[in-house]
Amino acid sequence: NMGAFNYYGMRNNNCDDDTGHGGCALKWCEYTPALTLFQFYLGYGISAVSYPFCMAICQGMFSKVIGPRPQGLWMGLLTAVGSLARIVSPIFVSEIYKEFGTYWTFGLCAGSIGLAMVVTLATYGRLVPLETRMARQEGSKKESVKL
Repeated sequence: NMGAFNYYGMRNNNCDDDTGHGGCALKWCEYTPALTLFQFYLGYGISAVSYPFCMAICQGMFSKVIGPRPQGLWMGLLTAVGSLARIVSPIFVSEIYKEFGTYWTFGLCAGSIGLAMVVTLATYGRLVPLETRMARQEGSKKESVKL
């Protein structure tokens, strides 16, 4: 149903047009609608705001879970993994975009966010500050001694 993809008459495949408008020579451009300017700016705005917000929360939670252990090593490791992701991700996303188009690119990004949410929810019970966990263990030891 090609009519469903011709939303607002926007197409990606006018590469041979002499009017000076851009186009797309990739195969997926023939059946994928063009991204609107509003969609582009909305996605950019969400990512620009969410990345620093999420990094601050992750670092704060991570430092609480680590507790009095050597913070430098573990925070450095978290930062290194984040930096590696910022180096590798543009290359990975560019290749996926070039080969498969916007649906696969955005789908894989959404899938990775979904996977991160599932892992976070699965390990939510373990995301307790170390001091709280140690206090719970000492409390259970005292209860077992009383019995």
